[in-house]
This record gives sequence, structure tokens and C-alpha cells, in this order.
Amino acid sequence: VGGLPVAVRDGVSGALVDGHDPEAWAQTLGTVLAADPATLSRAAVEHASTFSWAHTVDALLAGYGRAIGDHRADNQPQPAGRRSSRRFSMRRGVRA
Repeated sequence: VGGLPVAVRDGVSGALVDGHDPEAWAQTLGTVLAADPATLSRAAVEHASTFSWAHTVDALLAGYGRAIGDHRADNQPQPAGRRSSRRFSMRRGVRA
């Protein structure tokens, strides 16, 4: 299912099984049952914490910050020697 790899970190906070093969399910269940429950639990709680509103807002603001930084970097004045000799007429939309 599309969203499961986001919700579960395979082998860390849980387990994902590819398909409907009973042998694959049995093997995965054996792996999960043999794992340390406290370790899986801690990893699941840590992973789930990344889905909080605070984390979502932090990620959104970081994304905006990167976009603003990229925009500023793209729009820095260039030294005179690097400017294009072509001019663009906004009124006509053609290069002069």
C-alpha cells in the first residue's frame, strides 16, 4: 500500500510484507517476534513523533526557507562582465 513505507520504517519501527505470500508473512512475523519489543517500541514512538503538527510546521518552514534562499541566490546581481548582451523588451516580448 502506498503510504505504509512512510508510516512504518521497515525493520526499525515495524515490518512490511511484500504481497500476499504466506511464507513471506511467516518469515516476517518470526522476525518481529524474535526482535526486542522495547527496541521496536522506542523506534515506533520516535518515528511517530515525526508526524506531529510541530514537526510538520518545522518541515514546512524549513522548506520555505530553502525556497527563499534559492530564489535569492538565483536573483543576485551579476557582475557587469557576466551580463548578457541581449536585452529583453517586456512590451513586445522579443529579444532586442
